[in-house]
Amino acid sequence: TVVSTQSGHYGRGDRVIRDCKLALEIDKKMTKAHFFMGQALTELERYNDAIVAFTLAIENAKSQKQHFGDDLHMALRKTKKKMLKKEEEKRLAEEIELQTLLNKLLINDLEKEKRNRPQRPLCVDTTA
Repeated sequence: TVVSTQSGHYGRGDRVIRDCKLALEIDKKMTKAHFFMGQALTELERYNDAIVAFTLAIENAKSQKQHFGDDLHMALRKTKKKMLKKEEEKRLAEEIELQTLLNKLLINDLEKEKRNRPQRPLCVDTTA
């Protein structure tokens, strides 16, 4: 095949994508090219593009009656899981940042209120 399994090694994402695009120019339904492209895109954290590539690989495999076991579906699930994990990490970081800002604003308001509050004289107990 045009896409070799050697080009699927991690760390060479851009080259793999280029090779897969060349292979897909020859045959747009080349399942392995879509699969390897999905792997490379996942490595580059381009999850939406990877999901599209894996979905095309699955559709092409079905239409051509090719059997890859669960490899295609598993790769798609792993990519979706990585994407959700990254989105959750981003959401948590934003939440922490917002909470930190809110805490600073509250502390500043309390300090300002304390400075602007008139001092009350101390009460002396005269009943004793």
